[in-house]
Amino acid sequence: MLRSAFSGRCAFIHVVRNPIGVVNSVVRSDWGPSGYLRGAHWWTDHLSACLASEREIAGDCLRLSFESLITETEDQLASVSQWLDTHTVQLGISAYDADMLGRRGRPYMVNPDRAVAWQTEMPAYAQRALMQAIPPALTSSVGIPGWPVTRATAADVMRLIGQNLIGATKERTSDRLRYRLRRRARLRAVAVRRTLRSPGRR
Repeated sequence: MLRSAFSGRCAFIHVVRNPIGVVNSVVRSDWGPSGYLRGAHWWTDHLSACLASEREIAGDCLRLSFESLITETEDQLASVSQWLDTHTVQLGISAYDADMLGRRGRPYMVNPDRAVAWQTEMPAYAQRALMQAIPPALTSSVGIPGWPVTRATAADVMRLIGQNLIGATKERTSDRLRYRLRRRARLRAVAVRRTLRSPGRR
């Protein structure tokens, strides 16, 4: 879809983040899945789709690790700059200023601690269960740095399932609330239009 918005070839940079870090972020938002397990499935589905897109545009996509990008920023940006140097010629795009990728005397406004914030923000039982729930073939194929190998206990899995059910209930409740609010707003709008069209208002 994104590629179709441009004429000819275009280049993509695909940033992949540790799935537990992603799940830890989305469950705290009002737009993502509310449960850890639902978040793991959400990440798996989306990453699988992105990897399929990578295969479709082979050669025009550079994959980066989110964790490496914010902890080894200088080295990662150097590799991005080198990759773009090649593609400016191959893609026939206008030249860019390589210094735009550099510090240019200003510090990066990135907190490296966010790369591992999930280790303290997410319950240990959820971490262990998610490591087991997320397909290991997927994490190994994208090279998640520091991906630990651990086994979740039955109690971990049961607690995660319970938390997932609670999250799903919250999602359904919030969806119903949003639907009711939208329906109420539509009914008010209809009532206002009818009032304005009534003969007594002329």
